[in-house]
Amino acid sequence: MMQRLVRPITRFNGLLRGAAIAALGMAALAMPGRAEAGIRLTLTSAGTTQVFVSGTDALQASTSIDGYTLVLNTVLTNFLTNPNPVGGTLVTSVAYNTGAGPVSDLSVLAEVISGALATSPLGTFTSPNNTASPVITDVSANGTSGQVTGMTFVNTTVVSAGPLTIGALAEIANTGVANTTGGYTLRNSLLIQGVAPLSTSQNTTVRSAVTNVAAVPEPATVAMVLSALPLMGLGVLRRRRLAK
Repeated sequence: MMQRLVRPITRFNGLLRGAAIAALGMAALAMPGRAEAGIRLTLTSAGTTQVFVSGTDALQASTSIDGYTLVLNTVLTNFLTNPNPVGGTLVTSVAYNTGAGPVSDLSVLAEVISGALATSPLGTFTSPNNTASPVITDVSANGTSGQVTGMTFVNTTVVSAGPLTIGALAEIANTGVANTTGGYTLRNSLLIQGVAPLSTSQNTTVRSAVTNVAAVPEPATVAMVLSALPLMGLGVLRRRRLAK
């Protein structure tokens, strides 16, 4: 009699476990995930180039190039799934000082890439909500010398802000519209020019935003469901053995 009671209860518990795993799998499909993204940062000054790469949505680095001593920060935010209306926002900040000698122009290019290698292709924001999306380039600069230009690149569209005279103005913004029918790539850059030798640090920032779009989630949520399938299969086999 006791055995007859144990089997149905065990079978019921197995069904509950299987249902729980299935529910987790379906919930994983329904949950919005983060799209895959990395960042590549390329510095160029007087024919010298340095490249930094991060496999995540943030990159921090310190370096020296052609008389500049730099602290670099690049962050990709709002890279979420549909129906998020904000779209992608890429912010690049450069804090720097210089030596006593002549200082060349400095270009800092930040790119959203699809991997974590220096040779990774550009990443793509897919499934935009609109066929055309506003693109905002916002530049700020603190210091006493030189000028800075910020640019946002969305596919073949370039939205430029500046040149901004460092120390004369606090901020400048510019807006354009990009065709995003089939998705879009996102890059931004800072061009720093005419900087005199500095004894104190200056800071420049470019903020690039694409609005009214959304990104497709990474395949991690699908992988979670697939990883649950073997567990569900084991539960079925166990129930069959117990039923014998």
